[in-house]
Amino acid sequence: MTWMKIGAVALAAAAIFFGGYRFAAALYQADIDELKAAHAMALVEKQKEISANERKQNEALSQALDELERRKAELAESRADSGSLRLELERVRQLAEHHRARLPASGENPCKHFEERLSCCVRLLEEGAYLSSEGAELSQRASAKHDAVIRIHSQ
Repeated sequence: MTWMKIGAVALAAAAIFFGGYRFAAALYQADIDELKAAHAMALVEKQKEISANERKQNEALSQALDELERRKAELAESRADSGSLRLELERVRQLAEHHRARLPASGENPCKHFEERLSCCVRLLEEGAYLSSEGAELSQRASAKHDAVIRIHSQ
């Protein structure tokens, strides 16, 4: 009989233990499910934030590329203008040489004042032509460096 009491108490203790274990497991599972749901919501929010940042970065990149293309077009136009400016300056230089050659070489010249002014103008035109060609060369060198940097960054 005592064995039955001890067996009944042991069986009751085991039933209480397993019941408590299952109850605790159910509570832990509920906590795990709640954490999974919170994690899923946080993941969705983070994904929305990442998508928004990606859109902003894509827009900024697009604007930067548009600006780059615009500047490239301006630079190409500037190169074309500098080439035509060189031709025009060469034409003016030849015209000035032609007019200088037509001036009389005699010592007593009634047009001496105009000859000096023309000489000054020719000197200024030559200096302007030199500066213009130097500026075009600098622009082309800067453009070449710019194109090289763009090629490096686009790879």
